[in-house]
Amino acid sequence: MNLDKLILPIFIGILAFVLIKFFLASRHKVMEAFGFSDGTLIQLSTSHVPTAEDEEELLAQKRQIDHDLVDLTGSA
Repeated sequence: MNLDKLILPIFIGILAFVLIKFFLASRHKVMEAFGFSDGTLIQLSTSHVPTAEDEEELLAQKRQIDHDLVDLTGSA
């Protein structure tokens, strides 16, 4: 196959790819989502003030752990 016949389609393909890539890159808007920066979720979890409901859940969790320990080992 003649190389001269291949150069034009390859050049048109590369040019079309570059133009499409440039068009898509120019339309791309960067939006930063909340909570994805380093330390944000840690800060949110550490600044939580426990409520009465949280204390009840912690007591229920402790009772469950104690119950499971008795089931596994025979003593708490």
